[in-house]
Amino acid sequence: AAGEVVLLTTVDHPRLDQPLTATTGTDGRARIELAPGSIFVRLLRGGERSVTLAPGRETTLALELRPGAHVRGRVLDGDGRAVRGASLWLSERYRTNLGHELATSDAEGRFELRCVGPDHWLGAQKRGFAPGRLVRVPGTGEVELELRLLQPGGELCGFVRDERGEPLAGARLLLGAELPPWVREL
Repeated sequence: AAGEVVLLTTVDHPRLDQPLTATTGTDGRARIELAPGSIFVRLLRGGERSVTLAPGRETTLALELRPGAHVRGRVLDGDGRAVRGASLWLSERYRTNLGHELATSDAEGRFELRCVGPDHWLGAQKRGFAPGRLVRVPGTGEVELELRLLQPGGELCGFVRDERGEPLAGARLLLGAELPPWVREL
């Protein structure tokens, strides 16, 4: 399973909304150097487990993708033209406000994702466009989708400083609503 997002939380980094991340290579493996202790490891589209790392020892953990829909689709602009190089963003389970980029649309705007469960939301984004609307994917079968990037996007450039006016590295910014509105389609 190449290109899978691995999410980790540790005692030193316990926030589930800001996990450490890694991506599997072409061999389906991700190697992460961490301090000894308890960690919780999960795949964006798959299994999860807790494990304890011992000092000086390598620990191997195998996780599987969960079954889900095989999604094929296209990313289009407001005029129906293909959008090349759009990032496909998949939410974490049960959340519309946290997610990760998994793939990129090709020259015809096409993309393909497998094992997308019913508890995930899918969207597209690309520089120069406002992010597209999130779509909930049915959890089984073959699914065809069109993701639209309808509006032009802008850029925001600025500085984050602490109370003394010093630059603050690693700050996370929230633009817009923390829990964006979503529409349930029946």
